[in-house]
Amino acid sequence: MPMVPSGLRKDWLFNRFPANNGARLSRLSSDDPDIRVITNDGEEYRLLMRLRDAVAEIDLELGLCVHRSHWVA
Repeated sequence: MPMVPSGLRKDWLFNRFPANNGARLSRLSSDDPDIRVITNDGEEYRLLMRLRDAVAEIDLELGLCVHRSHWVA
């Protein structure tokens, strides 16, 4: 992996939607058949994928699955 300043590194999940440059993940929730991604700047995105797969693409942000259909940072 190339060396990138820490302020520019993003979770792999961010490659799936057009988030603002400084946005960070706040929470994910399952809303069959897609998931809702909410960032810390209040933006909401919908992705057609399983929550389990989305959580697997979060490699930088610390978080916890508090329910089978909710992940929070």
